[in-house]
Amino acid sequence: MEKLKLVNKYADKFVSDHDIAEISGRAVEAMKTLHARNGEGNDFLGWVTLPTDYDKEEFSRIKKAAEYIQQNISQKLSLTDVSSAVHVSPSYLSHLFQKELGTTYIDYTNHLRIKHAARLLMEPSKITQVAVLSGFTDSKYFSKVFKQIMGESPKEYQLRVMRRENH
Repeated sequence: MEKLKLVNKYADKFVSDHDIAEISGRAVEAMKTLHARNGEGNDFLGWVTLPTDYDKEEFSRIKKAAEYIQQNISQKLSLTDVSSAVHVSPSYLSHLFQKELGTTYIDYTNHLRIKHAARLLMEPSKITQVAVLSGFTDSKYFSKVFKQIMGESPKEYQLRVMRRENH
């Protein structure tokens, strides 16, 4: 749950993927500066840790992969698909996610998918439809992942958000 402060912070507001990418980029730069000054501040937006052995070229590859994932979030995205899009091997991309972001490819992708789903759930819609539009092929798996990340089921989240908007 702590891992996705970004989703929890912004899910109740409409924030575009471009805005998130821009905020993320600024946060990375701020964290690098803090880390360079005093060895602290490598906590990137509360859930992605910027390692002390930061490599600009490797991080650039991760950034391209992240952008590709965001642009294709509603599609089925295997590690092979993404690695092919950024011209690296699947095992190397998996290694980069762990090294540069401190998380796995699956966890990262699921967090982005749930962030996307949270935005979609702000409008009246069927959970199965939101699952598909968020890139999940199984609505039960979607509900399980959503609850793990957000702390409530998609339906509970949708009802809570809709109630808040009606008040």
